[in-house]
Amino acid sequence: MDHHTVNAVICGDDVPLGRPAPFLIFRTMEATGVISVDRVMNVGDTVLDLQAGRNAGVGENIGVLSGAHSLAQLDKALILGLSPVLRNTRPMAKRPS
Repeated sequence: MDHHTVNAVICGDDVPLGRPAPFLIFRTMEATGVISVDRVMNVGDTVLDLQAGRNAGVGENIGVLSGAHSLAQLDKALILGLSPVLRNTRPMAKRPS
């Protein structure tokens, strides 16, 4: 696999229900040939992202602080047992102004 390319692009229109349903994750697994949900890492910056990961039963379900939800909101998800929260993340690239 080439780690410098996108292997699949799946949108809400591609599945019957969006987050927190697990169908975006399952459809991505199907598109990329992944058959074991234990091998899937879900990374999200909203509580709905993390709920979708939990509902899919992913192997790793990680919350990040990229701006969509606050630390307090993601900490609520942590208290609910949804995921760890990465507190010291930096953007990989700046968005164009």
